[in-house]
Amino acid sequence: MSSENSPIQSPLMEVEKNSLSELFQRDPLSLNDTDIERVCKELRGQRDRWMQDEVKAKNKPKKIELSKGEMDDLLNLL
Repeated sequence: MSSENSPIQSPLMEVEKNSLSELFQRDPLSLNDTDIERVCKELRGQRDRWMQDEVKAKNKPKKIELSKGEMDDLLNLL
């Protein structure tokens, strides 16, 4: 397998002007209202995604691992 034909994908290659990281690198006193609104919008979006992931994880059934002895004990109870 040669990686010569497949370009390395990096999120840094796709950084756009006024991205969140670019805004955080700037002096906070130089941010205008539009920049601050963009930061708030991005952070709120991240929070929403995080909360959705938390709900999914909470509702996901947990897999229980039992040893053979524990399984035999449970079967004997039936």
